[in-house]
Amino acid sequence: MDELSDYTLWLAQYNTTCTYYGAYDMWQYTDSGAVTGIKGNVDISHCYKNFPKYIKENGYNLFGDASVLPDPENVSYNSKCGTYKTQKSVTVRSKAGERFAGIGSLPASADVYVSRAGDEWGEISFGNSTGYIKLDSSVKKISDYISDSASVGFYEVNTPNLNIRTGPSTSYSTDGQVHLGEKVFIFKASGGWGSFYYSSAKIGWVSLEYADFTGTVSFNSGTGEGTMEPLQAKTGRSVNLPKCTFSASGCKFEGWAEKSGGSVKYADAGQVKIGSSNIVLYAVFSKIADPKVEFKSGAKVDTAKKVITISDKKLTAEQFKNKFIAVSGGAVVTVSTIIPSRIGTGSVITVNINGAKTVYTIAVSGDTNSDGTCDSLDFADVLALTQGAKKSSAFSPAQLSAMDVTGDGKIDSKDAEKFKNAAYGFAVV
Repeated sequence: MDELSDYTLWLAQYNTTCTYYGAYDMWQYTDSGAVTGIKGNVDISHCYKNFPKYIKENGYNLFGDASVLPDPENVSYNSKCGTYKTQKSVTVRSKAGERFAGIGSLPASADVYVSRAGDEWGEISFGNSTGYIKLDSSVKKISDYISDSASVGFYEVNTPNLNIRTGPSTSYSTDGQVHLGEKVFIFKASGGWGSFYYSSAKIGWVSLEYADFTGTVSFNSGTGEGTMEPLQAKTGRSVNLPKCTFSASGCKFEGWAEKSGGSVKYADAGQVKIGSSNIVLYAVFSKIADPKVEFKSGAKVDTAKKVITISDKKLTAEQFKNKFIAVSGGAVVTVSTIIPSRIGTGSVITVNINGAKTVYTIAVSGDTNSDGTCDSLDFADVLALTQGAKKSSAFSPAQLSAMDVTGDGKIDSKDAEKFKNAAYGFAVV
């Protein structure tokens, strides 16, 4: 009957009592009534609602400014959702708006879970359907989540017809039924029975032997921010967790904990098994280290000339990075070789920190021409420079650094002597 919940219901049942379970505003109880001045039998009804007053106040006769009737308020999962306690008796309506029909009420001090909310209205489970309450001073939020008390939450009926009783045993009288596949929200469980709200401030009880607990998994952003909609699954089943959409500036999501400040128990998009109570999972974030690149011992860095001088010859790019570079916090280092698969004087290293790139040129000490050895060709370059046959401008900064094998910051006869000894096999540079 959910599809009729927006409408006033005029019920016809020719009987001395009405046995229909549900909300209605008029009851046509006989078709054999008599009215003076009318010949023959007539239908007679009881009316329980002041329709003239209701029609005028809600603008259905287009009096005043109510010529256009508002649509129900849109509701969604957001920060207003959670468990509320009624501060007084609260009307439950068929849709999110004052103009929609009342389908019952909640008593004062009732705990109720709002699963979706708008600016003014919240959606709840009421009876075997949904209803809407106004989120004003008549209700007070007591938790951001559904209760984690054992056996409290949503249940799905697993039998064709389940009696609603006025107390927690079969000795109590029946007051309607819920049916296969319908869901009720049990706010209290005792001795295998669960109670829920329906009709006008009524509390009904059903045997939980004939209803399956449907656990709700809610998500807490921890030190992050954002919202994630809860998910549901029947008890005993494992459910796939969604990818975390919470975010925390400068942090990386590590997984889910079962309590605030706890350690990770469930991985992102992992699985969790539903027990007999609802679950809140807490996002765990770790601080991401600031991006940084450090050059290890053995790599001499000239930040002004952007030259890195090493003594190792014939290294691959990967060997160079492993031996001389420490990278952390998401920084990126790329190395290009000057000849296939090998580092040489003139190879380029690019350091990328948060998008800011710095380019260095590698100098291999003693190997000015990048052939992997210190030989007569390299000696010839140093000799030409030290004897004035060539100017320093004829060489790149990396080549000049490769010539300074003594490491004293200048290229002179001492360097030339070392190159000569290496070229003739008397020493290794």
